[in-house]
Order: sequence, then C-alpha cells, then structure tokens
Amino acid sequence: MIKLTLILCLFSVMVILATIASADEIQWESGGKAVLYQGDNYTLEEYAVEVADFDKENGMVLLHLTKNGVILSKVVLNATLDEFIYEEQIKINIYNTTDDALSHAPTKWENPRIHIELNIKEKPCIYLGVTTDRKKYKPTDSGIRVTSKIVNNGAAINDMNVYIDPDGLRVIDGRTTKQVDTPVNSSSTVTTKLRVPSLLRKQTFDIPVCLSWVDINGVARNLSRSTSITVLPICDLKVTKTAGDSSMDLYVPVRIEVENTGIVNLTVELSDQLPPDFELVDGYDLNWHFDLKPQEKKCYSYFLKAQKPGEYPTDSAIARWNMQGENISVTSNAPSIIINGACIIINKTADSREVDIGDNMTVTLSAINTGNAPATVYVTDHLPAGTRLLDGNATLGTLLEKNQSCSTTYVITIGSAGNIILPSPVVEIVNDAYSRVHISEMVSINVSLPPDATPGPEPAVQYQAAESMESRPPVFETAFTIVVILLLGFLIRRIE
Repeated sequence: MIKLTLILCLFSVMVILATIASADEIQWESGGKAVLYQGDNYTLEEYAVEVADFDKENGMVLLHLTKNGVILSKVVLNATLDEFIYEEQIKINIYNTTDDALSHAPTKWENPRIHIELNIKEKPCIYLGVTTDRKKYKPTDSGIRVTSKIVNNGAAINDMNVYIDPDGLRVIDGRTTKQVDTPVNSSSTVTTKLRVPSLLRKQTFDIPVCLSWVDINGVARNLSRSTSITVLPICDLKVTKTAGDSSMDLYVPVRIEVENTGIVNLTVELSDQLPPDFELVDGYDLNWHFDLKPQEKKCYSYFLKAQKPGEYPTDSAIARWNMQGENISVTSNAPSIIINGACIIINKTADSREVDIGDNMTVTLSAINTGNAPATVYVTDHLPAGTRLLDGNATLGTLLEKNQSCSTTYVITIGSAGNIILPSPVVEIVNDAYSRVHISEMVSINVSLPPDATPGPEPAVQYQAAESMESRPPVFETAFTIVVILLLGFLIRRIE
C-alpha cells in the first residue's frame, strides 16, 4: 500500500499534464472496451495495458502500458473515471456505466475491476494509383495521358499537394503540380497529358507521382507511386525468324520476315548465319539488301540440310540500317531446329596398341544413340588375318532409345608380327525414321616378336633337295628326243 501511495505521488503531476492535453485536436480511433481485473491485460495493435495493482483506500489503479513488450509508462489513474494519453499515440479511458453498479466504486469490492477503453491515434487512409492510357507509344500517337487517382478513406485533408515528374517529357495539357482537397471517404483525379517524343531508339520512361500533406493531427505525410511507359522510335524494324522441324531425308525451311514499324523509309541490310551441322541447299546467299516503306513487310527464305539428328539452336538474324549518321541494328528471335531420327555412334577400341606375338588383346565395341528416336542396332565385327578369337562376342544387337548405349567385349590373340589393322565393324540400323551412323577410325596394332625370340636357320634338307633336283639329268627331254628320231626313221622307211 505504501508503494502504491508513493507511485501516486510521483505520477500525480504527469497525470494532470496528460489530462489537460488537447485531446480534441487529435482524431482517435476506438480499439475496443474491456472489463479488467488485477493481472488482466488488454492489447491494441502493438500496445498492451495491464492492471498491475489497486489502491482500495484511495480508489486508484496502477496500469502498465507496454509496446511490443517494452514498458512505456506506469500510470496511476482513478479506478472509476479517468483518462491518460501517451505521447499523442494512444489514449486510455476508464469509465463507469449504469450497466455495472460496481463500476462506480470498483475498489470497494473484494475483487475490484475497472471498465477500460483504448483508443489509438487515427492514421491517414490515403490510396494513390497512377495509370496511363497504354504502356507502349508510337511516334504517331497524340500524347501520353497520365491519370493520378487519390482515394481518402480516413480523415479529411485540405491543401494536399500533387506533384507529377514527367521524366523529361514535355507537358502539353494539364500541370505537373496541383493542390486538392480530399474530404472523408472521397476520391480525386488529376490528369496530365505529355507529348510523345521522336526517338531514334526505343526508350522507357518512369513517371512518379508524389502526394504531400499535413494531417489533422499536424503530422507531415507523403505518399508516392509511379508507372513506366515505353516510347517506340521513329525508325524500327520487327524481325521474325521461323524454322521448321524436319528429318534427315528432308530439307529444313527457314523464313525471315522483316516489317518496318516506324514512320520513315529505311534501307536495310539483312543477314543470317549457317548453324553448325547443317549445309546450305542450292548455295543460297544469306545476305539481302532492300528498301522498306513504313508498315511494309518483306520475307526471305532458304533451306538447310542436316548432318545428323538432334536439336540445334540457331543464331538470330540481324537487320542493320543508318539513320541520321547513326548505325542501328535489330536482331530477330533465335528458334531451335529439331531433326528427328536416330544417330548411332559406333566406337571400337583396343586395350593396347603395342603387343607381342601370342599376347592376348581385349577389343571393346560400343554404340550410343545421340538422336531423338529409338533404333535397333546390329553390329558385327570381323577379325583380321592372323588373329584368333579366345573369349567374348564380336557381335552386338539391341534396341537403343534416346541417349542409351550398349557395348560388348572380346579377347583375341595375334600369331604374326607386323602392323595389324582392326577393320571397322559392319553396322545395320532398323528404324522407321531416318538414321545416321558414325563409326570411329580403324585401330592400328603394332605386333612384335617377343624379346627372347631369334630367327632359326633355314632347313638344310630343303636346300639340298632343291640342289639335287637341279643336278638330275633331263629325263623328259631325252625321252622326247628318242621318240622323235624313231618316228622320223619310220616315216623314211615308208617313203622308200
């Protein structure tokens, strides 16, 4: 009780000063009413009021006012009827009511309570919207209409200042500054018209609108919003590039359309690039020179032949021209080209390029489908002369989906020295779509004699046999001579 009495003395001056505050000059917004016992609290937004203690003898109550959990003030008020305003931000009213007899002398009862109402300083409710009649403007458009709509859902405001920043654009109707009054629950509209500039290049303008005013509580406030617009140049082109999907056995059509969207005649140089893994059909020239009138369109086409299936990006086509000594260019979109079909890459490798006669060598065959269509692959490998298959399978057959691979391995031995070439395998593709096959280069193997092997002497028997054959008499020639002589003798006798 002594503690509460001391607090009452300390805060008496503050209570008097608070109660004589000019509450009529502040607009308050009610936050609700409550009946609180000792230990109870009531919250309003970030504020909270707690009933800390009662002084029953003097009819007073000790309240703790906090904001976000931080104590702002400890104040002693009359438990029957009183008012406290904290820094013109929140107001505490203690009141009595005929509906509750205890409220006229709440501390006289065993379990005292108070009737309390919290009020928070009314905040301005101003909404600002900034719009234009379109987002893109052509040089031929009559103007840029900027509309600022102000909505007031709070207290009335007089002499609100409206400022429009045209971002360097010229005002042709209306003003960039204006003063308006906004009564409670009302709206106001401010319209300004700007000139569309003549530009060589497309440009974006940001147009902010700022409001500034002093509210009924004497607080200076401001609010700003902005909108962006794009102004098209007096000379501009729209370049559109299209490319159709195809397969390996068909040509790919490419089409470039150029439209003059400006307001002046243009002399245009248009160029395009040949994408990788494609050939240009019929030697088309991918450079064109032509004139375009405003709103005029021209189209150019050519054909490509793909080297293998897959999906390929293309470069953008570029249109160039000169205006008032300045070089200007516009690029098209860059479409992708899809070539349907299977693309089978066959790779053949050996585990060594240097071996000795009789050594074992491992050969690996692999196949991968880098296309976008499935294909059934049959691969048959042939062994070179002088080699023998020891283990594994030299054939491969399977269905390869997109990005799928397979492989087989076999072991051979080589029986003769020298440079052995492993030939390319035979590949057969079974697929409805057109396919492309790429086989790696042939593998060259250098076969050597073992380090401890030496060439043996030539067989003496074979040499002697060859020599004895050369020393034998010519039997056939002798017999033939005898037969000829006998035949001639027989003929001479018949003649005689």
